[in-house]
Amino acid sequence: MESIPIANMKHPLFSIITVSYNSSKFIRDTIESVLASTFQDFEYIIGDDCSTDNTWEIIEEYNDSRIIKYRNVTNLREYPNRNKAISMAKGEWILFIDGDDLIYSHALSFIQSQINLAPDVLMLLMKWYRKEFFYPIKISPRDFFLEYYFNLGFLGTAFTNVIFNSRILKKYINDVDWENIRFGDDFLRLRIALEGDCLIITDQLTFWRESTNQVSKSYLNDSLAYLETLENRIYFLQEARKRDILTGLEHNFILRTFSREYFKFILKECFKLKYANIFRKLKNVGLLINIFNQKCRIQLPFEEYTPDNLLNFSKSLNRLNSK
Repeated sequence: MESIPIANMKHPLFSIITVSYNSSKFIRDTIESVLASTFQDFEYIIGDDCSTDNTWEIIEEYNDSRIIKYRNVTNLREYPNRNKAISMAKGEWILFIDGDDLIYSHALSFIQSQINLAPDVLMLLMKWYRKEFFYPIKISPRDFFLEYYFNLGFLGTAFTNVIFNSRILKKYINDVDWENIRFGDDFLRLRIALEGDCLIITDQLTFWRESTNQVSKSYLNDSLAYLETLENRIYFLQEARKRDILTGLEHNFILRTFSREYFKFILKECFKLKYANIFRKLKNVGLLINIFNQKCRIQLPFEEYTPDNLLNFSKSLNRLNSK
């Protein structure tokens, strides 16, 4: 492959990371899609996790000067391998295009234009059409968590659709117990959302492939994975309250809502799981019992759609400029 020079390899704007394991069926398409980018100021880190097929041989075919590639001697598993690649990244912003994903050629150029509107945000999240928004829109931690607990939220997107501020990602990546958590992607995004504003931008910049053997799909019917999700929601609710992101009234209302779901789960699962697993995992029973009978009403930031409260382009820009 012909080497394509770029302006600044020491401090590129983007670090694109591809982690792969037995990805020979798709890895060539992934690499080609990254190298086809019309925006050139990026480095491309490819980390193969000791594949047993010919994934590494395909990676070795590419000698583009933007590529930094390595192959682990032993299989580290997905998240340790991802962390290794993150530690190598020199770009200001990091995005993940895994070994079966794709990125459109115009994507980096468009993402740069969005970053220029709000360079102080901690991450950008791509979202599909919603009638309340004309993207981009800058979201405060308060709006982020109210949406997370009461509405569709901003997490319902693939990891491929998130662009992280490199400094903040490296700071908080070690907060995630990757060995014992199933939904580390969501945990990491929620952890970062506590710390500052995010920018929501339009979707259709990357393509993430769904496959039948994805690890995340194996968790859909996993009772302990579902319990972990409930526990994480309560954990971040407590953290948001500590930081005064949510009011005491909102905090109690959300806990009351969770108490129904929590105890319903306990009754449903107590005969299916070993008791040791149940009581080892239940961290918030007393808290939820105390809050169960409290009543309150919460007004959400995007609760009612009307033409007047549509966050259109001019309002989005005004909101960005006012921060």
